[in-house]
Parts: sequence; structure tokens; C-alpha cells
Amino acid sequence: MTALLKGKVRKQYLETVFDSLNDPVMVITSDYCVSLMNRAAEKLLANKTGAKNDRCYTLSRGINQPCSRSGEKCPLEEVLKTGKTCKVIHSRLAGNDGSTYEISAYPVINDEGKVEEVIEVITDLTAVSLAKSLAKKMKELERSHDQLVTQHEELKKLFSQVEIAKKEWEEIMDGVLDMVVLVGNNGEILRTNEAFREFAGAPYDEIIGRDFVKLVKGQGLELQELQKKEFEIFLEAAKSTFYVRIYPMQYGKDLVPGKVITFHKITDLKIIAQELEKKNNELQFVNAEQISMMRLLEHNKDELEKAYTELKATQSQILQQEKMASIGQLAAGVAHEINNPTGFVSSNLGSLAKYIDRLREFVQFQSQLLESLPDPAAAEELAQLRKKLKIDYILEDTNDLIAESLDGIKRVKEIVSNLKAFSRVDQAEEKLADINECLENTLKIVWNELKYKATVKKEYGDLPLTRCHPQ
Repeated sequence: MTALLKGKVRKQYLETVFDSLNDPVMVITSDYCVSLMNRAAEKLLANKTGAKNDRCYTLSRGINQPCSRSGEKCPLEEVLKTGKTCKVIHSRLAGNDGSTYEISAYPVINDEGKVEEVIEVITDLTAVSLAKSLAKKMKELERSHDQLVTQHEELKKLFSQVEIAKKEWEEIMDGVLDMVVLVGNNGEILRTNEAFREFAGAPYDEIIGRDFVKLVKGQGLELQELQKKEFEIFLEAAKSTFYVRIYPMQYGKDLVPGKVITFHKITDLKIIAQELEKKNNELQFVNAEQISMMRLLEHNKDELEKAYTELKATQSQILQQEKMASIGQLAAGVAHEINNPTGFVSSNLGSLAKYIDRLREFVQFQSQLLESLPDPAAAEELAQLRKKLKIDYILEDTNDLIAESLDGIKRVKEIVSNLKAFSRVDQAEEKLADINECLENTLKIVWNELKYKATVKKEYGDLPLTRCHPQ
């Protein structure tokens, strides 16, 4: 009895554990009968507790024959055949909502080593997939949350920067001497700077939201003038004239929140302009006199420029004449300096020619005398020495050298003569001169520059003597 109680207690314990499983579990015999199922299986298959010994395909699929006969894989048959665990996917179970299920079949081996029963565990793949999808969504939400936190921090930082920029801009606008007002489309004041607040004589909080036209209407600013883009106005309260400009303030393409109105004080400029206009009238009168004086000066200037041009031309002619006179004097001096040594060389070469003739005559006489001597050896030795020293060649070449030197001296004398004739410093007065001779002398002087560059063709005519300055 005690053993039986223990057996019953153990069975109740196992059934309690069996029923506490979340996944549906069935125990099936080899003849397809369900010997045991837990509450999760009963709920899934819409079966009442205790309904046992029904066929597994009837309970799970609602059919009257095994699944294999319908062309589907039967997990019970697979385990009975192989003796190993197998898994089968079924998309249709009795009483379910159309979800997909995985049936895991496990063999129960008896003492003889045969498969006595099969335990099938049913897993809702749709629920698993949904759980995975929810987990994925949760991770995405966490990432989105982190991104939102990061963006929030960035926006917080940006808002802080915008606030700093706003305060800086307000301080800048408060430092501007011009009055600046932002007026909405309905005429209310949205923002102002310090200069306008001083003009209105009220703090910022009392000015914001007030009607701009009513605030300044008593100062001489009429409503119709707000339609202009720019105008001048005298404001009584400020005792000053202002230049007013109106700028439309636009957000985006279509939204126009209002207008920016600026007041620039031009009282000092107006006074200066009036003074300038007065001075300008005075200057116009003076200017008329200056124009008359300028015309007279222009006339005198033209006369002076004409006289200056003539003076420059005369000066150029005088300078040219002085240059030519200087060149003539220089040429005459050079000709004189060259003429003296040329005379010495010419005279010396003449004397040298005479001396050479005498030496030649002496050498010839000596040669004749040596040939008549009784000692032929001495005569032969003297003849060899004469041949070695090339005495005969020297005597013959000396005549050519002297002739060429005399010809060169003659040409130098002609050049000097032409140079003196070209300069004619001693003939400054007018006289009759041969133009052909003057041209010939000039060509001889510049021939050294012309002979390699041009060919000179002379065709002189019979010209009478011409009275001129030959130099």
C-alpha cells in the first residue's frame, strides 16, 4: 500500500510537472493512440481533459487516417521507423488559428530496446517568430531611443548656441545708433533695439505688442508713409530728421511675417547739405569768373606753347650746328695729328728705298768681284751663305714692301686730306664749292662703313660751283 501510494504520488508529481509545461506535449503509442497530453495540448487542440485513446491524427488534424496517407510526413512513423528523434512542420492543426507549428518527436525505449511510445512536443513557430520580431523591434526601439537621446542632446546644444547667438545679435542691435523696429503684418511691434526704446521712453516689455502706428503717429509719421520703401521725416520728439527705410521680412517663399523699419538720423547731414548748397551758390559765381580767366589763360597757354615749340626748334638747330662744328674741329685736329707722322713715315720710306737700291748695287758688284777671285772655294762658300740667308729674295721683296708701304701712306694722306676738306674749319665763311667734290670726300670718309653693307653707284653731273658753307 505504501509503495502504491508512493507510485500515485510520483505519478501526480509527474502529471503536475507535465501540465506546467508551456509547450503542448502528447504521448502517443505505436498504434496512433494518445495515451497522455498536458493542458497546453488540450487547449491548443480544443480537447477536454481526460479525452485519451483517441487517434493522434484525429485529435491534431481532425482527419480519419494517418498523415502519411495524405502525402504528409508523420513524425510518429518516422520515430518508429528510425528510432531517432525527428522534427516535422505542420501548418494546420485542429482548433488552431492557422499558425505554423513544429512537432518534435522523441522515442520512449522499453527494456527490450524497442520504441514503445513517442513523445511529441508542439512548438508554435509563429509565436517564436513573433517573439523574435518583437525582440528585434525592441532593439530597434532601443537604438531609436538612443538616437533620439543623442539628437535631443544635439538639439539642446544647438538651442543653447542659438540662444547665445540671439543674445549676441540683440547686444549688437542695441549697440547700433539707428533705431530698428520689427513690425508684424497686423501692425504690432515684435522687436526693437535700445535706440528705439529710448526714443519711445518705455521699457522693452511695454513696447512689445503695441501698435506701431499709434505709438509714432504723434511724432509726425502717418500710416500711408509705411507703404513707401524709403523716405525722410522730421520727428518732433527727437527734434531730428531721419531717413526711414522699410524692408519686408520673409520666411520661406510665401510667408511674410512683417517689416523691418530703420530710422537713420540725418539732421547733421541736412545741415551740412544746406551749408554745401550755400557754398555751391557762392562758388558758381566765382566759377563764372574763373571760367573767363581760364579761357584767357588757355589763350596765353597756346601762345606760350607755340613760342616754346619754335624756341625748341631753334635750340635744336643751334645744338646741331654746334655739334657739327665740334665734330669738324675734332676731325681737323685728328687730321693734323695724323698728317705729321704720315709725312715722317713717307719721307723715311723714300730714303729707305734709295738706301736699298745702293745696297743692291753694292751686292751685285761684290758678287761679280768674288766670281773673278782665284779661290773658287771661298766663292762657293760665300754663295752658299747667300743662298741660305735668302739675300736675293730679300732684295727683291724689299722693293715690294716699300712700294706697298708707300701706297698705304698715300691712302692715309688722301683720307686726311678728305677729312680736312670735309671739316673745313678754316673756311667758316660762305664760298663757292664743288658739290661733287664734297660728296666724293664724304663717301671716302664713310666708305669703311658702306663697303660691306651697300653698293654705291656714282652718277655725278656737271654742276656749277655753288655758294655755301662747305663744312
